[in-house]
Amino acid sequence: MKLLQNLDLYKSVIWLSLPLTAGAGWWIKTTRDAIAAANRAITDAVKPNGQLEEIGKLQKQLEIVEANRAQRGGNDRPEVYFEGQIFRSVKQGTIGENQFKIQPLPDQVVQTSTKQSARDFIVKIEWLPRSGKDFTFPRELLFAVLFNCESGARDQNTTLVPSIWKLYSLKITNAGLQKELTNQLTPPVEVEDNWLVGKMEFARREPNKR
Repeated sequence: MKLLQNLDLYKSVIWLSLPLTAGAGWWIKTTRDAIAAANRAITDAVKPNGQLEEIGKLQKQLEIVEANRAQRGGNDRPEVYFEGQIFRSVKQGTIGENQFKIQPLPDQVVQTSTKQSARDFIVKIEWLPRSGKDFTFPRELLFAVLFNCESGARDQNTTLVPSIWKLYSLKITNAGLQKELTNQLTPPVEVEDNWLVGKMEFARREPNKR
């Protein structure tokens, strides 16, 4: 009580300023730390391969997915897409409807980073024999099928939309070397540019929904 009696206005202001000063100092430090953290986040975001660039890539991928769905009229069946792209690759009658079988395989979860995973949707295209013989591809036809399935190529009067499907697996063997490969014989100097497809798979990737 005696202490309070001896306090005048100036002393009271000083005593009251002590806790306010400490509080202001804490607020200033907290604000400076927040500003520094924000500056670090901005630097990390705008640097090459930073977060903004990654967000832009993901946004572009989502736009491609939506554009593919819109162009297919909302049809998400991969059989429809690949059948159309295969027939765009050939002249009339070169490949019949019973020449291939399109089979979606079970999707696979893949780890893209320590904290993120994705889901791969895989489609297998099996090429069936023709008249009891293995179906052979001229090189130009094989390249056309691969290009059209990967690129999403359309007719000239249709806007090109990049395909969400990419080549996942391919195994080919020269059709003229079957006997030599089986019997481990020396191959001839020249062989025909025709190919047997042992495996052809395409895949698309989506974020894994946990």
